[in-house]
Amino acid sequence: MDCNDSDAVAQRVVAALNAPVSIEGTLMRPGLSLGVASRGPGTMTSSELLRQADLAMYAAKEAGKNCYVHFRPEMLAALLERTQLTAGLRRAVELGQITVHYQPVVSTEQLEVVQFEALARWQWEGQLMPPDQFIQTAERSGLIREIGAEVLRRSCTELQPWLSEDPRRTLAVNVSGVQLQHPDFAERVLDIAAWSGVDPHQLVLEVTESVFFDAQCHVITQLVTLRGPGSGWRWTTSAPATPPWAGCRSSPWTSSRSTSPSSPCCAPGPKSCPS
Repeated sequence: MDCNDSDAVAQRVVAALNAPVSIEGTLMRPGLSLGVASRGPGTMTSSELLRQADLAMYAAKEAGKNCYVHFRPEMLAALLERTQLTAGLRRAVELGQITVHYQPVVSTEQLEVVQFEALARWQWEGQLMPPDQFIQTAERSGLIREIGAEVLRRSCTELQPWLSEDPRRTLAVNVSGVQLQHPDFAERVLDIAAWSGVDPHQLVLEVTESVFFDAQCHVITQLVTLRGPGSGWRWTTSAPATPPWAGCRSSPWTSSRSTSPSSPCCAPGPKSCPS
């Protein structure tokens, strides 16, 4: 369809479909993400045009939904990069090339290391990939489940002798919301702890508030299951917020921390936190 003003059409479509509607007495507001692609001066098939609109639509979703985005040529380059990154990460998981680095937490009272935080690291094409890049890729591709299990398994195995020397020592591991969506996550964590000989009381699994958008408290159920054997959970948040478990019957949390720049626990390098 030829259109002299695609912006005006896109704006009308977004406004029309975002209007509130009443369904059986419940007022709801539909949401949408719209991708816009236009034929250029060169020859373009309908399938190519549709592919461009599809890429623009996903860009609109990432922009926050309820909006429209025009296709840009760099979107194709970004898609190719994501595809190559996913293929490389999948290969790294298969070959066991995801490594674990440890960041110590030092007690200011005991003046000794009381915790190690296990961090997943991946070296791709000779460069150490920033965690925020490959972890996001792992979540999109579903590889985060295998990566998370391997990090927990390896860190438990390597730190078991150190942990067994003092029951107050702990191992902290970051957990993705994608991992928590699997119903066997809690069982998998406890199996790894038992297999490696680590006391579940010495595990601190860190999650962020973004995982709590489950109206049925499915995530909370997983955490409560783990709290039974004694695993600790830490809720990390970037700003003061209402506790995400407020709508549920019980809280599984051992502690919480802030990831704001003013928090000394989040400074680069070895951490020094109150015991």
